[in-house]
Amino acid sequence: MEIRYATISKTGRRHNNEDAYKVIDMPQNNQFMGIVCDGMGGHSFGETASETVCNGKY
Repeated sequence: MEIRYATISKTGRRHNNEDAYKVIDMPQNNQFMGIVCDGMGGHSFGETASETVCNGKY
């Protein structure tokens, strides 16, 4: 099965986009998983927080 997807994210009032996403393909089970992490707008390193959670870097 082929799955196509698209993403859209808006910066809002800030100068950088703090959102992150990841799609994990699991062809052995014919499934996929989408992960969406919203940044912590107004807080320092919000983009780092969303990337860390999205990519599983602990």
